[in-house]
Amino acid sequence: MIPVRLISSIRNRASVLLALFVTSMATPSGCNAAEAREFDPRTDGRAKRMLVTLPFVPFVYGWMGYHILTDDASPKEFSFTNADVYRHAGALKPAAQISFDEEILALFETYAPILVQERTEDIQYSPSADRIGAAHAYQSREGKKVSIDTSDPEFYIFTSHTEIDGKSYLQLNYTYWLPEHPKTKRLFDPEKGKIDGQTVRITLNQENVPFLMETVSNCGCFHKVHPADWLEQRIKAEGNAKTNSVRKKVRFRIDLCTPEPALLEAESHPVLFSSAGTHQIVKVGHEVDIAKFVQVPQPQTIALQAYEELERGGPDGLGIFQEDRLVAGADRPETWLLYPSGMYHAGTPRHHEVMQILFDQYDFEDSQLLDRNLNLPSDLSAPAKQIVQGQE
Repeated sequence: MIPVRLISSIRNRASVLLALFVTSMATPSGCNAAEAREFDPRTDGRAKRMLVTLPFVPFVYGWMGYHILTDDASPKEFSFTNADVYRHAGALKPAAQISFDEEILALFETYAPILVQERTEDIQYSPSADRIGAAHAYQSREGKKVSIDTSDPEFYIFTSHTEIDGKSYLQLNYTYWLPEHPKTKRLFDPEKGKIDGQTVRITLNQENVPFLMETVSNCGCFHKVHPADWLEQRIKAEGNAKTNSVRKKVRFRIDLCTPEPALLEAESHPVLFSSAGTHQIVKVGHEVDIAKFVQVPQPQTIALQAYEELERGGPDGLGIFQEDRLVAGADRPETWLLYPSGMYHAGTPRHHEVMQILFDQYDFEDSQLLDRNLNLPSDLSAPAKQIVQGQE
């Protein structure tokens, strides 16, 4: 006899797959209106891409359904022998000073993440692929290209806001770039391509204390939500979540991925551990965790730069982005493998304003994203006293 829980799980995932198909077919009404305005890679041409590849649509959606059914979002075990540790040390680029007022800049400095990027010699690609740097556009024979100067590591910062229970909360965003996503799979790697990177988004409460942190690849893949450990404990204490977690089950939607809480504290830098090659965040932690997981850390300094610098300069004045706001020359094989899904250049890094997550189910910039998809308590204020892991 098939367990009831398994039947329920399959039914829920089937409903999500159906919702994926329906939302993929949805396009803005009025062709003339779409032609008159700026091209929007999130919506424009989606139905057309599916129709011209119609015979392949069932196979692509079958693969997406298998991914939804088997995806493991639990924390991963890991150990880094060597790693570059990128730490902000007060270096501000001129454009960053111009773009933000002193109070906002102070918050960006206070909560700048510490990145622990794995280094390994057991690779078949250039070690520079695992180095963080500054992004620049240049002209080549094939058109505009983007390079990453790994001698000049930078966080590209911008602010956003989210609305929770009718209140607005400030979000600090840190984007960084690496030269490429190298081939890490033996036979065929659909994620292989030039230019790679991640965005870290930290949401502050009214007291300017972090209560949520999100990480996402700059193409919109692998979005994860990490609530502060004190927030997770409060949710469990209130008992208002069926799963006793910040994660909420949303009907006909893919649930947001919430693998583990993070030790988010007032005036403390969160630590993110990133794997070599894939550049995926495998753990979030505290500064005391670095010595536990990394045997030979290599210290690096990372500066703060305004995100707007990515939008300026280059051969066409668009910075590292093309007119469709995708990073120039950064397509992946999965772009064409997932074409029948309707997604526009899946896997290609892009501007944060046109980034979508979880198979284009959600807009990363949606101010209601967290409120709709998470079990959040009415009280988001931090506890009076926070205990640092490993200290009293």
